[in-house]
Amino acid sequence: MSRALDTLRSDCTNHTKKIQNLEPRVAHLEQLQKRRSVRILGFTESENENHVDTLIDLLDQYLNVSCESRDVDAVFRVKGTERNSGPRVLLVIFTTLLLRQSVMSANKAKCKGSNILVYVELSKEVYQLLRLTKKKYGPRNVWPSSGKVFVKCGHTKKCISSRDDIV
Repeated sequence: MSRALDTLRSDCTNHTKKIQNLEPRVAHLEQLQKRRSVRILGFTESENENHVDTLIDLLDQYLNVSCESRDVDAVFRVKGTERNSGPRVLLVIFTTLLLRQSVMSANKAKCKGSNILVYVELSKEVYQLLRLTKKKYGPRNVWPSSGKVFVKCGHTKKCISSRDDIV
């Protein structure tokens, strides 16, 4: 009985180590999968809309970015929360990272003053890290880039990789 229990404990320890080694890899793969995605908030929703056509019009009208249906891998509306009575969020997956970067660059320059907000899509872990870092350092000093969170501290910028980095 004791020998069987020792074997089970050893197996459990080995499995725990494997899980701890796999968790960062899975998180990295999840963030890589979201690299070509953006969330667009505040764009009016119409009944029976064609999401691709809606996206193409939005990019042309608000961001002056040309996009064709072949440039879009997927686009759909994400169900909002009960307290959010506005239009549902558009989740967009582009076919290339280059187009996503063009949209994000145009967003910085052109969407100021409008109701349209464009955000990069982040994994749950990176998003939580972003929120915690913004709470600590303020939203103007924190930004996501390439699936990582950066913070401006004085004249230097620092990469935040985990909760331990938020000092």
